[in-house]
Amino acid sequence: RDHDRFLRYRTQFKGQRQVYCEKTAHDLVDHDIASVQGHDRWFDRYQALLQRKREAIRSWRTSRATPGAPSDDAPDSELLDLESEGAGRQRPVSAPLGGRRLQAARGEEKQRLREWREEKEAKEAEKADEEERVKQEAAARRTQKEVRSRAEGKARIGNYKESKKAEEDARKRRVEEDKEEAKPRVTVDQLDRIRQRNRRLTEEHTVLIRRKTDQERAQAERVQALLEAATAPSVPRDPSRLTAPTAASVAKREAALKAMGEEETRGYFAIMRPVGGQVLHHATRATPSWRAGM
Repeated sequence: RDHDRFLRYRTQFKGQRQVYCEKTAHDLVDHDIASVQGHDRWFDRYQALLQRKREAIRSWRTSRATPGAPSDDAPDSELLDLESEGAGRQRPVSAPLGGRRLQAARGEEKQRLREWREEKEAKEAEKADEEERVKQEAAARRTQKEVRSRAEGKARIGNYKESKKAEEDARKRRVEEDKEEAKPRVTVDQLDRIRQRNRRLTEEHTVLIRRKTDQERAQAERVQALLEAATAPSVPRDPSRLTAPTAASVAKREAALKAMGEEETRGYFAIMRPVGGQVLHHATRATPSWRAGM
């Protein structure tokens, strides 16, 4: 219930009114902080009135602690005895004083019975309050135990993670140390031999590069000397070679004429055949400078 939730937070954060009011309002969606604070003030007044009631009952018990006070079952038995005695005998007509005494005794017995019932109700109320207080304290202890258990569980999980991480780091360090120890150690003599070998290889490589450079330079000088000594041939220019038919085209044309059985053929071969020994050229595009005049 809402009041049980309120009592649990009030017991958990005892003396911190703002804290347990905020906690209760956060858990109960249909109540805000103002309503929870109002309920807290009402509960304080209720507790004060309940304490005053207990004190009043205690003082009444003290005042009633006298010899001859009726027990819890005394009123009922005495009342039954008194009624049976009055019913079993005849009251004389000329004894009005005895009737008044009996009526007064019955009034006192009713008063004692009413007081006994009130005392019994007060005891039951006090017992109910005590049971409620015990339940609240048990709920508070369970809540504290749950909170403590959760905190201990989180702490154990954190310690476990930290221990596992420390073990993993230690294992990695051991692996690195083993690798370092497994590496071969170079002595001073081995280091001197390695340096001498590197020096020798460097010198050999330098000699090879110098030798190759000398060979390339000598070859270039020989080629240049041969070029200077050789004379360029004098070949006459023949512009008609650019437009003359090739041997393949002539053979193809003769084979086609022979296959067709006629000497004059129009179409492709008529176009290829020169007219008057000259090829007719109709320029449709710009003629490059190196072909100008051909």
